[in-house]
Amino acid sequence: MRFLTGIKPTGELHFGNYLGAIRPALSLPGPGVFCVADYHALTSVQDAQALRDNTIKMCAALLALGCGVNDKIVYRQSKIPEVQELAWILSCLSPVGLMERGHAVKAAKGTGASINLGTFNYPVLMAADILLFRAEGIPVGKDQHQHVQIAQLLADKVNYRAGFELFKSPQALISDVGIVPGIDGEKMSKSNHNTIPFFSEPSEMKKRIFGIKTSSTPREEAMDPNTCTVFKLYQHFATPAQVKTMELNYAMTNYGYGNAKTDLLEAINGVVGSSYNYYRFLTSSYLEGVEIELVKHEQMIRGIAQQTLIDVKNVVGL
Repeated sequence: MRFLTGIKPTGELHFGNYLGAIRPALSLPGPGVFCVADYHALTSVQDAQALRDNTIKMCAALLALGCGVNDKIVYRQSKIPEVQELAWILSCLSPVGLMERGHAVKAAKGTGASINLGTFNYPVLMAADILLFRAEGIPVGKDQHQHVQIAQLLADKVNYRAGFELFKSPQALISDVGIVPGIDGEKMSKSNHNTIPFFSEPSEMKKRIFGIKTSSTPREEAMDPNTCTVFKLYQHFATPAQVKTMELNYAMTNYGYGNAKTDLLEAINGVVGSSYNYYRFLTSSYLEGVEIELVKHEQMIRGIAQQTLIDVKNVVGL
């Protein structure tokens, strides 16, 4: 089973991205593709140089984490032109009413923000990403489940036209991570400006961790782990035994939030590990090598994209 997961280069890779999609995907057996969705990023990133920088740094981050070894591939969405051809064909099969019910469109309407056509068609482009590479497993959070359902619907429409199963129905692999809180306690998100970048400099990482909002419970009183952002984050990085120890510490006096944040920082550093040094090497002195590696990956995956597009064009009469 081939899996596909995508990430928009609208900023640095943060722990919400890592815990919600990257780590679950890396644990999956079989071939997989990691899409750096720079076309998707155009819905919100208007600065050309920022998008270029974000894209190459996101690719470097994925490579540093091991997303491009063995049967795993990292590619830039914009380097696979077939994705846009397939997206157009799929858009001609997509009901307008379905797009209007998309999460991104509804969210924009709820805030009164303007909606561009890219945002409106976002689910179709995501479906093209999935179907182009015949991906069957899609690691996503619950908030992205709707997009996989739209890809299923469009796969069914193509299969109906074909009279046979050209596409297997992609299945959402919902992460059990749940909502990863940011430093303000809300969902970690670039749009909320509350992220903890995965490859922060050590001083910046410490600043972010110690900047996490906590209650005003005095040190000599017990703390409530169920309402504490520090504890909620710690659960994602520590072993069950370590989590239990912190829970017991919260019930004791003289274990303040400073102690908890120190323990969280240590746990996070353990997860980042040596990948930090590799990422810094790639981004500081070897971006040319990153480009070479990406081109190699994109050449490997493009043959699948070309054959898929040929098959779909035959089905629709092109």
